[in-house]
Formats: sequence, structure tokens, C-alpha cells
Amino acid sequence: ILDYSCSQDRDAQKTVWLDKCVEELKSGDKWALPALKQIREICSLYEPNPNLGNSQRSHHVFYRQEVIERLQNQHSVVILVTNSLTNYMDKVRQAIKENPNIDAITFMPDGRYNHLLQVQERLNFLRFLLKDGQLWLCAEQAKQIWQCLAEQAAFVSDREACFKWFSKLMGEEPDLDPAINKDFFENNILQLDPTLLTESGIKCFERFFKAVNSKEGKLRLKRRTFLMDDVNLIGTDYLWQVVTNSPEEIANRGIELLKEVNTNLGPRLQSSVLAFHDTYIAECMDRLRAHYDTLTLLTAVDYVTKDGNRVQNEALKMCRVMKVLQEYINECDTAFPGERKILPLHRAARGKHMSLVIRFINPGRSIDDIEIYTHTNDTLASLRRQILRRIKASGTNVKLDLFINNEPLEQSDDRKLLSQIPLRDKMLLSAKLSQINSNMPSSPDSSSDSSTSSPHHPYDSPNLEAENSLPGVVMSQRSQHATFFFEIADLGCSLKNSNLRDGARNLLLLVPPDTLTVSRLQWLFGHYRNNDESLSNSHLNEENTSVDSLFFGPSPSQVLYNLEVLYTLLMPALDPASEKAFEFQLNFIRSGEAGVILDMLTKNKFLPNADETTKRSAYLTVLKLCKLLLT
Repeated sequence: ILDYSCSQDRDAQKTVWLDKCVEELKSGDKWALPALKQIREICSLYEPNPNLGNSQRSHHVFYRQEVIERLQNQHSVVILVTNSLTNYMDKVRQAIKENPNIDAITFMPDGRYNHLLQVQERLNFLRFLLKDGQLWLCAEQAKQIWQCLAEQAAFVSDREACFKWFSKLMGEEPDLDPAINKDFFENNILQLDPTLLTESGIKCFERFFKAVNSKEGKLRLKRRTFLMDDVNLIGTDYLWQVVTNSPEEIANRGIELLKEVNTNLGPRLQSSVLAFHDTYIAECMDRLRAHYDTLTLLTAVDYVTKDGNRVQNEALKMCRVMKVLQEYINECDTAFPGERKILPLHRAARGKHMSLVIRFINPGRSIDDIEIYTHTNDTLASLRRQILRRIKASGTNVKLDLFINNEPLEQSDDRKLLSQIPLRDKMLLSAKLSQINSNMPSSPDSSSDSSTSSPHHPYDSPNLEAENSLPGVVMSQRSQHATFFFEIADLGCSLKNSNLRDGARNLLLLVPPDTLTVSRLQWLFGHYRNNDESLSNSHLNEENTSVDSLFFGPSPSQVLYNLEVLYTLLMPALDPASEKAFEFQLNFIRSGEAGVILDMLTKNKFLPNADETTKRSAYLTVLKLCKLLLT
């Protein structure tokens, strides 16, 4: 009609038709969608606001923002469309009560548009009004939309559409009134059952979580990364509910978000990082203990017939909490800027032996091939240093490049284990030496290269103070944590729940050997040198540190762990020829207790009630110990 109008004042005609469409919208749902489409089409005929000053525009020109503002001022069109959506959803819920078999795709209440379009068109129109009209969505309308689509969804698609819509609303240019963000987040989003969250739902939660906590000064954005400045984040308890109660993929997103905020600390928390780690570990352990206590109560009854599902659910919750801890420890270990001196248990023992041939390719400089002995738990940085020591290269200005089949081993991989690099026993590596002019200002790349390959690299003297602040190291110094993980692993064995068993054992492998277990083993194989008086005063002796308590005790998980720690003491990954390692090896042989390792292969009292997986792991470690003893 407008295209073929002969009127000289088309703007007046547009206004008339806009008002007619609004009246149609007010009259009911039958023509609601066509009316919304017409309003949007007519508004789109106006140019967007060019943001010019009033002096630079003609008085008779209207812009789209002004047209939408007039609709809002005269007809409260945002409220009108929100009410239209609410009334429509009430009718749909009533229709479903009468006919529960209604399908969202085929259900056409007005005979023209199905349910999906009825909801989506209204939401799209609302976003158009907010975006192009530069309007804020107010608290009442936001609450109405959330309640009718998320809390009282007629179909799953309603909730999904709601999540996506509010996520877009909280984009780079938010359309929700910032003054109501916190109230809306606390009173609506955090009240939704976390089991109802989808991928879009957790994305919506994450956007509000970061926006609200940023506005409150608890999170600070720095170079596209949010740094936590206050541990009491709004929504943290709900996030834990998401982690423990939601479907697997959603829970994993929740775990990622927990890891992100708890491993990116602002300056205030960074200054007391050890206290932060202690507090966060304690929180995780308290949650884990609560689920453990619930699980042990459930297993006290006949759970197979009564509470089988509840048992599995509680076990799953424990696995999720342990995964939070695993991700947290892993992230902090990965971010640690130097090489480790206090190694996690999984790499604390010498790995599989490797012999590597190094061939130098420096033109005009003849260096014979050298053979380097190393192992799979060594690092690439350590290998570089070993090569430099062998050829007696000195000074901080020597750079060593290594190549496998002409492919360079990057300096950024220096902290990787050799098992994580495509290296095999007897492999030939090419090496190239070069000088770096220390008088010239070096680029970040060259300084990094020289530092990582230099024999005087700072890694050679690790920062033990910083390393002692890592969460894994902190946990290894609190023996109650290791004891609790033994209990969890044993419970997993008795319930035949491999995820629970392996979750606890994987955590023990991520953490350096428990300091009390190390002390017990050192005392057991070293006390033969002490006199009777020192024995009677020994704290460890009072705790009944004996062959039976360490290797034939009632906890299969603890016995396995003690064997693994024993192997790391006998065959350490770091400095295997050091005086400390030699002293323990000597004590082990001279103590008279070493024969117990052979007894484990022959006596029935070794792990009598353990499951097959535990026995397999234990016997593998026993065989490695026997190989050391007998060769």
C-alpha cells in the first residue's frame, strides 16, 4: 500500500498504518504476528539514526529510533508485546492440559504460524525494538518473559529460545537495563532448576555471572580475561549445583567456568595466593566429604533394591567435584613458569629408558655424535641441558636447536615430557648450536630461546617458594587429603564404580607424593641405623610404621599408593644419581626389609580383597621393584 501510495506526505501514512497495526496487536493473538511483521517493515523504511548533531539534519526527516520511541511513548509497545507473549503462553499451556499430545512444530493456534514461530517472532520483534530504538528492557518485562518461557515452559523449545534471547541481550552492547542485572540474576536465573540448563542455558548463566560480578567489582576484565578480585562471587553456589546436578556436557562447562575464575586471580588475591589455594581446596574437600558421607549412608541400606539410582547419583557428584580439583591443579601446574623440582606422582619416578643419538649439523665445526641416556618422564628442557653439559658448552649466550626429521622441537615445548613428544628409543636427533650476542638487545623470541637452552637457565635453580604455593604441592603437605582419597578409591572398588575409584587415584597421581607417606617409608628402611633410644622417641614408630601397616594393610588403595611412592624414592625422575637417591637405595637394601617385595609375589596376605584393576597396578609396581632388586 505504501509503495503505491500517491500521497505527498508518506510519513503521515506510515504513522497511520503503524497505529493501525498496534491496534490489531491489542485486539488479540489472531493477527498478532502479521501486525508485528508490518510494524517492523514500516519502521525499517526509516533510516537508522546517523548520530549527527541537530544542526546537521533537516527538520522534516524522521529516523527509525524516533519512530520506535514514539510507539513506545504512545502505546508502551514493549509492554504490549511482552503481554502478548505472556497471554499466548497461558493459552498454550491450557491447550496442552486439554491435549497433552500437542507438538510444538505442528501446533498452529492461529491456523498460519506454528508454536515455534509464535514465540520466536515475538522475541525477535522485542529485540528489534530494544536494539534499533535504543531502549532498555525493564525489570518487570524481563521477569515476565523469563517466567513464561524458562520457568513455565510449555515445550523444551520455549526454554531454549528464552536462553538464547537473554544471551543475545547480554552481548557486547547489552539491551537489559544494567541497574536490574543483579536483581534479575539473583531472583530469576539463580532460581531455575540447574538440571533444566542446556548449552544455551549455561551460556546465558555465564554472561550474567560475569556481567553482574564485574559490575560489583568482584571480577575485573583485563585483556579479554576476567580476573577474580573477591572470592565471594554472586552465583558460585548455583554454579556448584550445575556442576553436580546437570547433564554431563553442561556440568563440564560449569567446571570450565569454575576453573577460569579460580585460576585467574587479581592482584589482591595473588598477593596471598597460598591462603587462597588453602581456602579453595578446603571448600572442594568439604563438598566432597558431604557427598561421601551421604554415599556411605546410602550403601548401609540395601541400595540395589531401594536406592541404587541415588547411590550412582552421589558417586557421580563426587566424580564431578574431584574433576573440579583435577582441572584446578592441572591448570595451576601448566601455568607454572619454571621447571618443577617437586614433581607430581605420575611423573616423579623414572620413566621408560631411552637412548638418543645427537648429531650436530654445524657447518665448519666438527663435533662427534653423542649418545644421551634419558627416560620418558624427563623434560625437553632437561634434555637440552644434558646435551650442553656433555659438549661442555658454557655461557648464557649459547642456543641449542633440536630437530626430528628436520622438524624443529620448539622452545615453547621445553616443559613437555619426552613421552609427550614423538621421540622413540635409539632415535637420531639433529642439533644446531648458535651464539647469541648478549650485548645486543634481544627480541622476546631470542631471549626465550637462549634462556630455555642455556645451561644457566633459571630452571636450573627452581623457585621453590613459588612451587610450594602450587595447589598440588599444598595438598601433598596435608596427609589427611591422601587418606581421604584412599577411602574414596576403596569405596569405588567396593561399589564396582570404576569412575569413583579412578577419579580418586588420578587426583593422587596429579599431586606430589604425600609427605607423611615419604617420611614413613624413609623411616621404615632407614631406622635400622638408629639406636633403641631414638626408636622409642620416634614419632613415626608410635604411628606403627611397619612392613605390615604399609604393604599389607586393610586399604588396597593405600597399599598401591605406598608401593608407587616407594618406587619414586628408589628411582626418582630427577637426579637419579644424587646422594639422596643413593642413600635411600642403600638403606632399602641394607635394612633387611627389602625381601618383603618378593613376599608380595608369593604370600596370599598381599591385597587379599582387592579388585583386579588394583591388583594389576600393584603387581606391575612390584615387578618394577623386583627388577631393581634382582638386576
